[in-house]
Amino acid sequence: MSLGALAMFLHAGCQVIAIDTIISYDNSMGIDLMEYKKLFLLIYWQQLICGHMLGIILIPKYVLKKNAHVFCMILNKFSISNLVTLDI
Repeated sequence: MSLGALAMFLHAGCQVIAIDTIISYDNSMGIDLMEYKKLFLLIYWQQLICGHMLGIILIPKYVLKKNAHVFCMILNKFSISNLVTLDI
């Protein structure tokens, strides 16, 4: 029980760090993306909630944990590649 509570606390902390990084990243690069910040945060939260809901519904009844993990790693690889090559 206490490990689960610790895991939830750390998970929430990681989400806050991710959001804070999205908000302050452009300032550190000297780029003003003020009009895009709300869009980035909206997309982040939508994808986060959809991912949680799909995981709750699909794993392990319809999809094996291992297959879901492999799919997420592949999806993450393409997401990071697209963000690196994004030209705004």
